[in-house]
This record gives sequence, structure tokens and C-alpha cells, in this order.
Amino acid sequence: MYHITIETSKQAQIDSISKKVRKLRCEHLWTQAELAEQVGIGRATVARIETGKCVPRMTTIRNLAEVFGVSTQELVTDPEVLWGHT
Repeated sequence: MYHITIETSKQAQIDSISKKVRKLRCEHLWTQAELAEQVGIGRATVARIETGKCVPRMTTIRNLAEVFGVSTQELVTDPEVLWGHT
């Protein structure tokens, strides 16, 4: 049962990140390709982040936060759940 709680929390974090990234990208009127270029990742990676199909690396989170002009905490509220350490 503990394992299920951890996985549910992790999926909730992934879903939260995906919604925030998509929202911020749309607010800036950027395509996935434009965001990818600014962050230094592939367009397919942006698509996977926005659909919740991958957990972005902390480096990617930092780069996304910088490009969007927000804090990393605004994108990831509980890094321990995703990566086990910060």
C-alpha cells in the first residue's frame, strides 16, 4: 500500500509539471519547438513533458524555470517525490 501512495504522489507531481509547462508555454505564445530551442532540449521531449510521459531532469526543470521567469518551486513543489533527493 505504501508503494501505491508513493506512485500516486509521483504521478500527481508529473501531472502538475505537465500542466504548468503547457500553460506557461501557451502564455508565452511559443510552439513546442520554440520552447525546446530555448531550453536546449528536443521538441519531442517538450511534448513528453507536457503529456506527462516523462519525468524531466532537474537540470531541465531549472532551464524551464529560467526561460519562463519562474522559480523551480513553482514547477516542482516536491522534488523528493520525483528524484528522491534534491
